[in-house]
Amino acid sequence: MTLTAKKKTSSRPAWGFRRIIIDTTESVGAALHEARLAKKRSVTDCAAILKIPERYLRAIEEENLAQLPGLVYEKHFIYRYAFALGLPPAPLVSGWINLRQDSIAPSTQFVARVHWRDLWVSPFFWRRAMAGVAIVLVGAYIGGRLLAMVQPPVLTITSPEEAMTTIERTVVVSGQTEQETKVTVNGEAVSTRRDGSFAVPLTLQLGANTVRVAAAKRYSRTAVIERRVFVAVGSPVSDKAAGSVVLGALPR
Repeated sequence: MTLTAKKKTSSRPAWGFRRIIIDTTESVGAALHEARLAKKRSVTDCAAILKIPERYLRAIEEENLAQLPGLVYEKHFIYRYAFALGLPPAPLVSGWINLRQDSIAPSTQFVARVHWRDLWVSPFFWRRAMAGVAIVLVGAYIGGRLLAMVQPPVLTITSPEEAMTTIERTVVVSGQTEQETKVTVNGEAVSTRRDGSFAVPLTLQLGANTVRVAAAKRYSRTAVIERRVFVAVGSPVSDKAAGSVVLGALPR
């Protein structure tokens, strides 16, 4: 009876906690199982802490390749599992890769078992998601800057008024625009003040005149405002009447 009991006991694997590097690929699952028992933790507890589905941890310990999602996810699971149990992750991951390479199970079985809920625990998902968000934000920023650069500057004209009629041959063209903006009046460059305001005299011809004011920055489109001014010829009658009034106002 005693010998039989000893034989049965010796046929069981000795699950003791040892911090050693496992050389054989077939002992990866056993090493993880052994380390978990040494930590006195259940598979359920480890799955909750690592946020890895429990069925995957059990399949890794049992080396049940058909129940696992694929090598990309398995390496991540084994690395985190080994690190949490105090084992060196790199040798176990390397051993698991060798085990996968020696396996004859078709890779299509692994892909078919991937679920959307399992992707949330993968670092690759979060890396790609963060990279996508970063690309969108950078693209939006650059697009906004480019749009602001090509937008025409704000331009307002205070003088002359639209459809203005005058007998004066000279009018003052004045207005306001943004800083660092190039302003032209009928094609001639006009200097602006620091606040973007400008005022320049302009000589007109008799009859209809078009005053064209343009403003543009370095890379922007051009803002254009046109004013039509009509210069009328003074009436001789009105001139004589004005002269008589002036003469009548002079003292004798």
